[in-house]
Amino acid sequence: MIIDLCVNFISSTIEYCKDTQTDKEGNSSCPDSVVNAAAQKFFKNVGSPPSTFSKWELLEDMSMQLPLYLSFCFYEFYFYQSKEFSDPEDSDNQLAIKLDKTKQIANKAIQEYLACMKLVEKGFGREAFNFLPTWILNGAYGHEFVSMPKIKMESLPLPEEYADCLINECPKAKLENFRLVIEKVRNIALPSDTWAIVECEKQKHTLIPPEIFAKVHHRALKDISHLFRQYADDYHIYKDVIDKNFETHEFFQIHKKRVEEYEQHQFN
Repeated sequence: MIIDLCVNFISSTIEYCKDTQTDKEGNSSCPDSVVNAAAQKFFKNVGSPPSTFSKWELLEDMSMQLPLYLSFCFYEFYFYQSKEFSDPEDSDNQLAIKLDKTKQIANKAIQEYLACMKLVEKGFGREAFNFLPTWILNGAYGHEFVSMPKIKMESLPLPEEYADCLINECPKAKLENFRLVIEKVRNIALPSDTWAIVECEKQKHTLIPPEIFAKVHHRALKDISHLFRQYADDYHIYKDVIDKNFETHEFFQIHKKRVEEYEQHQFN
């Protein structure tokens, strides 16, 4: 019985890799539609529960959306951390120190995200292949895992909902910095027409000198891009998608244009 299950699992895995043209690094050159069809066939062939494919889609989308969401959060978090600086001439060293600490928090938040996604992935694996003996599941996925939440939906969740899923399902101690960033930025906004940061719950509007705003803007983009590139080998980080997001998304374009116009005016 066990031998038959293992043989079927191995042969189905080989068939999936052929169908998706997956290389040794686990990368597929096929379009998403082909990969999805192959995944559905694979889960059916090995005898996974009916809900497995929808949860696989959820996990894939989660891996795509959460790093993008974090890039927005980190950008705003940099300004939240810098809102106390009001004198461009006297604050260079202090601002640099503060931004160094902010980068450390962002780095730890990414590490926590990746570690918890691996726990979620292990939980998915245990559920998808629950027909295998427990000792095999323990050997493959260990004893520490996070069960994927049961989400009833007509469409895939928003990035904020994915973040809430991780925060609610993963052990609190494992997402300390991730939670800090998410909770802080949900209460702030960067207006597009003033050099300021708004803390919504406090109804507090803090002006940021444009010179400091520009420094924080450049440092944030540089640091965030570097941090995600640092973890580009992890398949829960889509570096090219994140780079394109920085270049094309309206949110970043608005602030880039504001800073460019300010700096051009300063030099003219």
